[in-house]
Amino acid sequence: MKRFFCAAAVSLSIGFSTLAADEYEDGAVTDPAAKIMLSQARGGNGDAILRVAVAYAAGDKGFPKDPARAVLWWKRGADMGDARSQNYLASAYLKGEGAAPNPKAAVELWEKAAALGFPEAQYNLGVCAARGIGGKRDMPLAARWWEKAAENGHQKAQYNIAAMYMNGVGVEKSAERGMRWLERAAESGDAEAQTVLAGFLFNGVGVPADKARAAKLWESAAAHGIAFAAKNLAKMYLFGDGVKKDPAQFAKWTKAAADLGDAESMYNISIAYKNGDGVEKSPEEAEYYMKKFNAASAR
Repeated sequence: MKRFFCAAAVSLSIGFSTLAADEYEDGAVTDPAAKIMLSQARGGNGDAILRVAVAYAAGDKGFPKDPARAVLWWKRGADMGDARSQNYLASAYLKGEGAAPNPKAAVELWEKAAALGFPEAQYNLGVCAARGIGGKRDMPLAARWWEKAAENGHQKAQYNIAAMYMNGVGVEKSAERGMRWLERAAESGDAEAQTVLAGFLFNGVGVPADKARAAKLWESAAAHGIAFAAKNLAKMYLFGDGVKKDPAQFAKWTKAAADLGDAESMYNISIAYKNGDGVEKSPEEAEYYMKKFNAASAR
């Protein structure tokens, strides 16, 4: 289960504490709107502190890209008890962006944010436990953190804990609990969860078969960049399995899967363009996708 650390901003009001230190000044900021934001942050406005830090990290909204200053401001927000800043600062410490790498400090910050109920921090602690970051690898601990994050609506945590229950990793195996979390993750919009759930529904594994719903889930996942979902949906339209047979829809989703990197779909859409199956004949497109297929097959 490969996962990435993530940092999310939510609306949260925190207290005011005026900053007088010169280190928070920046003569390089000349944009009028940016100067106002910086002034608000220096005045101790928690939301402005977060916005300034994020702007420095990204180098936008009139701020120069300056990871070290981003860390300076996130640290200020973290010291004020803002879970959002604690989450961002932890990511910076883990990756060594704007500060020396410090996995232990990252975990400690995520623990503080998690204690405040921040789901991104809870999810990230699960990742740390699963990968052995800042300590020993501990799958039961990862499961506990992911379940907490899942209960707080975190999509990836819902998908991860579903997989853990289904496979009995870090928790006692429970297909029922696994399916329940998979359903929640899919309903929350997680494309991987939608792809997996669609497969269960298509084959009637663990749930009553429902190919119409499987098609809808694969379509949603395909629209969010899952090549496997696009390929499966294309085959449903090719054979009329669970949906009405439709060569144009087959070609549409086969092309989508090909453009997302699926080699089999590159070959299939090349043949479709060559023969005019569901698309207008195009020797150029047929050649283009066949070249892509050959390159992908050679790797």
